[in-house]
Amino acid sequence: MRRRDDSKYMLMHIFYFSLFAVFNWICHTIIISIIAYFHFFLGHRLTIIDDWIFENAWSISTLSKVLAGALIFKFITVKFSRRYPFRELFGKGIISPSREVLVMITLLLTFFFLYGGGNLDPMDSYNLKHNISSFYGVIFFYGVEIFIVYSINVYYQLSYKKQLSMIPIYALLFIGHNKVTYFYAEGLTILIFFNFAILCFLIFWERLNWTLPVFLMLLYISPAASLLGLDPIWSDRFSAFALKANISAPVYLGINLVPIIYLIYKKKSEEISQLS
Repeated sequence: MRRRDDSKYMLMHIFYFSLFAVFNWICHTIIISIIAYFHFFLGHRLTIIDDWIFENAWSISTLSKVLAGALIFKFITVKFSRRYPFRELFGKGIISPSREVLVMITLLLTFFFLYGGGNLDPMDSYNLKHNISSFYGVIFFYGVEIFIVYSINVYYQLSYKKQLSMIPIYALLFIGHNKVTYFYAEGLTILIFFNFAILCFLIFWERLNWTLPVFLMLLYISPAASLLGLDPIWSDRFSAFALKANISAPVYLGINLVPIIYLIYKKKSEEISQLS
């Protein structure tokens, strides 16, 4: 672990995260090239290949991200003589979410539901198998990249303010490279940008805590994707329900800002009470 609060370390963060994006694109390209080769070998038309890739998109995405994540983790830790690098990352174990985080998740769900029209439309195209694939696929979709952000910040630590300043950069790189890599995705909207930004915020809110983003993915982001049609790749193609009204980017930004402001306020209040 190294600590240095300067712009060079911020550039290293950008470099490693960008390198992961390149690795992910390469892994994904290799995987779909192999798939296309066997389909062409069997005499399938291009439309059949496209449909097969889209139907199995979450399996392909998960495989490419896990492979890319394993590669970039080796690059991040290569300068450190740690025999057990994962112990460095997860040595604190699982930290249960505080009451403030649970309130934040409740606020997110409430605002999301209200601004989504207040009720839901059942989808005729609902498919349980796709629904399960979407739930777990979304966890890996965000989770692998959150793991990379967390790892970089553990080994190359920045000050709290500089960590927060990196959040929009991480989120822009996240939405940008996923749009390029998963060119067939139908749900990579600005809402995905905000989701990743709030996950990064939760890492830094408790001074590098990996468990809080996991709880948010399990309790809010992944269910919203698989059940309510906010799937980054399939959109609402196979979801159980769809929102009555589309949530605009400014509204979704507000939905995310309210609980973040609440967490910052609670943290400031606790710091003030400890000093008094």
